[in-house]
Amino acid sequence: MILDNRCIRLKNIAKELEISKERVQHTITDILGYRKVSASPDLAPSDFYLFPKLKEHLRGNHYESDEDVEAAVRHWFRKKCVDFFTDGMHQLVRRWQLCGDRDGDYVEK
Repeated sequence: MILDNRCIRLKNIAKELEISKERVQHTITDILGYRKVSASPDLAPSDFYLFPKLKEHLRGNHYESDEDVEAAVRHWFRKKCVDFFTDGMHQLVRRWQLCGDRDGDYVEK
């Protein structure tokens, strides 16, 4: 089931197998050795906060080489103040809390 759908949620597996979510979590992490069932971009700080802002900055620019892209990315990071990263982490904590409050469901944008 997990191999067929890497984005499946614990509650869906539990419902399908008619067992508790806790039992599903135990089986997945302790028996099968998976760290998590799926990765939600809503809960990864790089995907929901950092990369979209970086892509917006790079959009429309043309670079002659990979080194030019890397230099532009480094320059963009160096220009960011601490508050930029702090804000992203605060938003992440709110998203994690929402996910927990919703019993593990993804946070809708």
